[in-house]
Amino acid sequence: MNLREQLIQEITSAFATVERGAGLTLHEAVTFEGNDYWTAAERARVRALDPETRWQDIPDSALEECEDRWAYDEAGFRYHLPAYMRWHLRHPHGLAPHHGGLLYWSLSLRDQKLKDRARWERSWDKYSLEQKRATARFLEFMAREAAQLGHPPHIAELADVAWKSYWFKFKSAGSNCMTKSQP
Repeated sequence: MNLREQLIQEITSAFATVERGAGLTLHEAVTFEGNDYWTAAERARVRALDPETRWQDIPDSALEECEDRWAYDEAGFRYHLPAYMRWHLRHPHGLAPHHGGLLYWSLSLRDQKLKDRARWERSWDKYSLEQKRATARFLEFMAREAAQLGHPPHIAELADVAWKSYWFKFKSAGSNCMTKSQP
């Protein structure tokens, strides 16, 4: 099993029990972009476009359609995060030159005031240590992988900034994606 497959397995295991619940669906996050100006009927219609309750069942085509165009609530982001990480690992050559940045930007803490940094870090408290470690390993791997796959430099840079801004703390002992051989 290569490193990419190991990471997919780690993400799948760490986030195995995460369900959507009341969190925003993929199409709700794209359609409503964080505003509350929609009727209950409009929300129900758009929510019905995403019948999955388990992130593992989200089709790759839906993730591709909505890449870099969403505004999730916390529950919706937690539900979609492992699906997006898995998609990026499954389709390393599948990103358009300008895509992929929103995921890394959402996982990054940059230029924050001290009080904002503390609030941002607390927002990850609901994630288990295994989920944080899987996210850290994903970001570390993608910081190296994006450049090797010929993605624009900003994609590798965004993944690296995210990893270094917070997630490096969750690197598990004995794991070093940056020095392992390319799968």
